[in-house]
Amino acid sequence: MQGAAGGPNAMRHFEQCLKVLADTGLTAAAKLELLAHVDDYVFGHVLRAGEQHAMKSNATPEEVAAQRAFAEAQLSTGQFPHTRALFGRGEPGALLERLSSPEETERRFERGLASLLEGLAKRLGVRAGRRRARRRL
Repeated sequence: MQGAAGGPNAMRHFEQCLKVLADTGLTAAAKLELLAHVDDYVFGHVLRAGEQHAMKSNATPEEVAAQRAFAEAQLSTGQFPHTRALFGRGEPGALLERLSSPEETERRFERGLASLLEGLAKRLGVRAGRRRARRRL
């Protein structure tokens, strides 16, 4: 994704996106802005998910234990009261592990994308319409 030149697949993707927006009544500038916001969200999510996966895959059990011990020591200093309150007295690693599960990551992505699209539609004055069912050939 980084530094990749546009090619035929990128052109097809862009064309598909414009097809979805064809009947919205949006200006060209509004369509481009909407697509940029969605791409930024999706690419950012993919980069973060890949980074988290790489960190999980490459960390040794000793490194994970050291990271958890460091975090707990920092929380115990009292300098991070909001973070401590967020995690309570439980194990921060357990909560983070649950929140970073593939299932939760997918649910968070879907909720975030829906929120982004709803907000953009409201701001740009696009009403959700009925989509015609596609006929399969």
